Parts: sequence; C-alpha cells; structure tokens
Amino acid sequence: MTKSFRSLIAIAGVLVIVPVLMAHPHFGKKTTFSFSQGKDVTIAYVTVPYNEGNPDRLEVGKNWTPFGSKFTSGLALKNGSTTIDAGEYTLQIHKSGANEYSLALGKGSDTIPLKSVFKSNLPNADHLDISITPVGDSVHVTLRFGTFLVAAPIAAA
Repeated sequence: MTKSFRSLIAIAGVLVIVPVLMAHPHFGKKTTFSFSQGKDVTIAYVTVPYNEGNPDRLEVGKNWTPFGSKFTSGLALKNGSTTIDAGEYTLQIHKSGANEYSLALGKGSDTIPLKSVFKSNLPNADHLDISITPVGDSVHVTLRFGTFLVAAPIAAA
C-alpha cells in the first residue's frame, strides 16, 4: 500500500467518523444556585439524547440516576416536610406508576423521595436538561427528558 493511498484512507475515515461522533453530543453540564445564606446548590450531569436512557423502560417502584447526575448542597434543605442534610447525592427519577414519576435524592443505599410535580405528553426534548429555577424563597429543581418534566420545590431549611 502506498503512502498516498494510506493517507486517503485516513482522511476518508475521519470524514466518516467525525460526523457520527458529533451527531449525539455527550457533554457535562453544571448548574448552580446560591441561597441568601451564601451556600450553593449545584447539579452536575451529562446531557444525552433521549433515546439513550429512555426512562419508560424503568420498572415501577425503581429509581434511575440519569447518567451520573449529582446534587450537591452546602446547606440543609426542605422539600415539603422532608429535611435534606447538606451533602452530595445522586439525583434520581422514581417511577411510581405506569406513567408517574417523581424526583428523589440518593446517598448510598438510602433514597429520599421528593414531593414532585410530573407532567407528560409535552413536546419532545431531544436531550436531558436539568435546571434550578428560583421561585420566591425557594427553587424548583426540574428535569426535562423526552416528553416529560419532573420538578421538585426545594427551600433552605
């Protein structure tokens, strides 16, 4: 094989592989909210296309951590009557029924269910998106994926 033929094969390979890799980006995202107490809540996750982690396949009663999502808080928080200690958790989706989901926080084998709002049949969100939105004296942690949205209100304890 000649040197120019090998170069041609290498260029053709790059022209085929690069568009395939760029078609489904997987990149880390981080969102942070600072409470008035000077402490932060941070969520870190990897955004992926919906079809790569379809939560519809999750069994009822089980939790799913979307692609290593981490929830870190520098202060104690409340969700309804539930107190959440400062620390690092996995952000999880809990499937409570055939088409019912809520958010949860996991630490080791322990799970803290969060009082959540679930909406379905929304326009398709092609990629996982997690946000922290200020709402009065609290924030809403919102996970949008595929045709659904799950949100949990969280306030400083």
